[in-house]
Amino acid sequence: VDELTQLKNRRDFFELAEQALKVARREHHSMALFFMDLNGLKQINDGLGHLYGDQALRDAAQIIKETFRDSDIIGRLGGDEFVALAHITGEASALTRRIREHLDAFNARSERAYRVELSVGTALVDPTANESIESLIGRADAAMYEQKRAAREHHPKD
Repeated sequence: VDELTQLKNRRDFFELAEQALKVARREHHSMALFFMDLNGLKQINDGLGHLYGDQALRDAAQIIKETFRDSDIIGRLGGDEFVALAHITGEASALTRRIREHLDAFNARSERAYRVELSVGTALVDPTANESIESLIGRADAAMYEQKRAAREHHPKD
């Protein structure tokens, strides 16, 4: 377990996720991998201090835990990176919307000196392919960066 966030650590996440992928392939479950990055952690650490940065990571972990089901596998890869392997029944975008709703609700009610913002990328699991967790994370990470790039182009800084 990751001591700061109480989520699964990188090693435990990989072990559990590989097992879940085997079951999903065998039973043809629909799954998606979500790669999430806490935005602005460096600015929180630099501007407010590392205790605030640690609290922002705990806040993000709590929001992620509230968004996914207990049967989903959630972990902190390290730094400001989180990952979840989730069973999906419809579109992965529905879970992404739920993450945004939970973030908005948290930020609206919190008295924090910062906002908790997550960038999210997803990769759908193809049950007929033998894709590794590393490859899924790579695809979800690339999708997240594409989303960040598009957001920057859509909302350029003044």
